[in-house]
Amino acid sequence: MQRNPGKRIDGPDVRPTVLVVEDDPSAGEIATTMFGMLGYQARLAVDAQSALKMLATTPPDLLMLDI
Repeated sequence: MQRNPGKRIDGPDVRPTVLVVEDDPSAGEIATTMFGMLGYQARLAVDAQSALKMLATTPPDLLMLDI
């Protein structure tokens, strides 16, 4: 497993992004923290409506869904 997939070099954040869709705030915080520790830029959506807005404005490289 690669630990730092993207490195910031005097400019915009170039790390791959992960959108975590999780309705349990504790589980969502754990997931985003873990992705962040692995070098990803993680964002959290707590419901489908906010996830769709985030997808429309800034599509992630990876989408993790709570099923």
